[in-house]
Amino acid sequence: MEPTVSRLLVQWCRRAVGSEGFAHEFCETMVRLNPTPRYDPARVFLYAVAYYALGRQKEADAALSELIAKYHARSAYVIAQVYAFRKQSDEAFKWLDQAYAQRDSGLIGTNVDPLLKNLHNDPRLPRS
Repeated sequence: MEPTVSRLLVQWCRRAVGSEGFAHEFCETMVRLNPTPRYDPARVFLYAVAYYALGRQKEADAALSELIAKYHARSAYVIAQVYAFRKQSDEAFKWLDQAYAQRDSGLIGTNVDPLLKNLHNDPRLPRS
């Protein structure tokens, strides 16, 4: 991932999920800086989240489809993050189960992951 996008993602993860306006600003900046996605899992993940946050459903769906098609065998947790961000809980839990089967290290942060905040009150999410 390019350093600029990496810094923006860190910024966004720290502040944006609780601030819709900042999330929108972040996503607009990310899309402007990187108009053509490269096909690595992190970039495709970013586009799936950013386009959805911007209301660009067609592009968001395309990025999510690509993420699933190319990286499902090793990136189930990030797929779950995208579905949770989109408030599609059933799909998010399906992919969290897959992440568990993959022994994905990202699972350690499920209770504090800002992208999973839509799942935090769901009884299906185990509490540590």
